[in-house]
Amino acid sequence: MSFASSVKEEISRTDIGSIEEASPLLYAVFSSIGVVGLSSAGMQLKVSFENRPAARCICVLLERSFGEKCGIAVKNSNLNGKKIYELTLEGREKVMGLLSSLGFEEGSIFLSHTPDKALFDDDSKRIGFLKGLFLSCGTVSHPRKNYQAEFVLQSKEFADWVRDIMLSLGLQVKSILRKKDYVLYLKGGDNVSAMLSLLGAYTSLLEFENVRAYKDIRNNTNRAANCELANFTKTYGSAQRYLEMIDLIDETVGLSSLSETLVEAAELRREYPESSLSELSEISGISKSALNHRMRKIKQIATGIKEETR
Repeated sequence: MSFASSVKEEISRTDIGSIEEASPLLYAVFSSIGVVGLSSAGMQLKVSFENRPAARCICVLLERSFGEKCGIAVKNSNLNGKKIYELTLEGREKVMGLLSSLGFEEGSIFLSHTPDKALFDDDSKRIGFLKGLFLSCGTVSHPRKNYQAEFVLQSKEFADWVRDIMLSLGLQVKSILRKKDYVLYLKGGDNVSAMLSLLGAYTSLLEFENVRAYKDIRNNTNRAANCELANFTKTYGSAQRYLEMIDLIDETVGLSSLSETLVEAAELRREYPESSLSELSEISGISKSALNHRMRKIKQIATGIKEETR
């Protein structure tokens, strides 16, 4: 089961006991994927899900909150072979009565329109709407891959309105046109984590945060290791260059030609070829600045020898 399916199943298990709680969720479902058409009964309202628990949740809410029973037909998708759970409510009076009760425009069969703001005048209703929207057209990547969630909508006007709803809940959401669909997307660990919390998917949230914490620890460990390797490579490379300079001086004019302090620095470098300047300072008791000055002096002498022997 995908991570998104787990989130939807968890939302579907949420106990929604009143019409006030069920209405925003059902509104989101029908406005995002609902289709009103003609049938032998005169009119039908149809919605389709790839997630069985989500389909069952909608059927339960319709019967419990509005006394409307709907049938579920199981079909195979022509696109990916997955099962499609198709819910159908038959009869003009039932369809129009339900839509009117939910707050859809009286007599309209165009469901993806911008609703009256009064329908979602508090956070509890907006959160209910978000839950329904995720069940119908939402998805979220597994945190092992990336931190991203998406909602696919058909109408730009409706997508813009939904975006405002999400922004009002504190979610940072952006939109993009993908082929003919308007996609709202959230990115970033904190953003997706906040969305899962609003959805009430706390088990999924815990899994998300566990994976996220593991990735953060692993990334920090890798960064520290890379940094340590880079520092070691830099230190080792610098030390090797000074050893070459010291060898050059020894082979040409001899270390005995140097001052006592420079000989001490040269021998210290030879004895501890992999140590940094700070480590050499601790070993010898000579200040880092004094050692640095002596090494620069050794470099000057070696450079002078190179120029003379060209």
